[in-house]
Amino acid sequence: MKKNYFILFVLLIFNLHSQIENGRVAFYPLDGDAIDISSNQLNGTLIGAVPANDRNNNLNSALTFDGVNDYVSLPNSQLLKPQFPFSIAFWAKINESEATVFYTSDYIDQYYYGFWVGITLENEVHINFGDGGNSGTSSRQSKVASQLLPVGSWHHILCVVRSANDMDIYIDCENAGGNYSGEGELQMVYSSSASPRLCNAVAQSALDPTFMNGSIDELMIWNREVTLEELKSFCRTSSLKAEEELALNVYPNPAEEELNLSSEYNKSKYEILTLLGETIKKGKITNSEIDIKELSNGQYLLKIESSKRVIKFIKQ
Repeated sequence: MKKNYFILFVLLIFNLHSQIENGRVAFYPLDGDAIDISSNQLNGTLIGAVPANDRNNNLNSALTFDGVNDYVSLPNSQLLKPQFPFSIAFWAKINESEATVFYTSDYIDQYYYGFWVGITLENEVHINFGDGGNSGTSSRQSKVASQLLPVGSWHHILCVVRSANDMDIYIDCENAGGNYSGEGELQMVYSSSASPRLCNAVAQSALDPTFMNGSIDELMIWNREVTLEELKSFCRTSSLKAEEELALNVYPNPAEEELNLSSEYNKSKYEILTLLGETIKKGKITNSEIDIKELSNGQYLLKIESSKRVIKFIKQ
């Protein structure tokens, strides 16, 4: 019975990841770094942010921000500036009630360009886009969720934007409702020079920029609408996340000569990449082991085809 359950679980994960990868322009696991493990390799730079435990208490599997001057800078790529419809999802834990931003596509002070996801002082999540005008209600279109985001615990946030009056915010896979506001133009305008940032809100007028006090994990961006069916599938599997990660652990880690995996991944195809996304070794798992003796000491990413997961390991 347990074996049948595991097989069904793996098939569900495989089908889900195949759907989720469609149109996904970036995926940042944020496992203590800002590496984009999608094929686009839009890697970011940590500015003060440090590794933290994720929602399953896995070490160095999320990023935490001090609320003072920490953020992540991402590359100024058109791939990170999709047109309607688009979707953005991530896990977040806020440490205090504050008005700040989780993600902005265009960091440029005193102007509203691109889109951003933030939270109000009353813990209301909001999704917005700007028309390139000076910061203010006359230059943006927004939706503010009715459901509040609790302080001190992890929650999943998904925002889907189809147009100025057709946006959805989901918190923990439930539609959070909300109200629209703003008098900006109905079309979003991106800046050609501004780069995306994580956890750093732009300065408005004479106000200083604000920084998030909390943690972020598993940020994904799509150039399409993530459907309700996909969301429900994600929610069904997210409750089993700890089991999935446990099943895919490699050991020892750090390792000197070989990585060991559970027997169900024997003969699966694998790929070892640098943190910059360069493939340096690939093959099939033999006897539930992967030989890493020839690798130089350092950190690497392991991709296992049958699991559609990426695991970071250390060669020493």
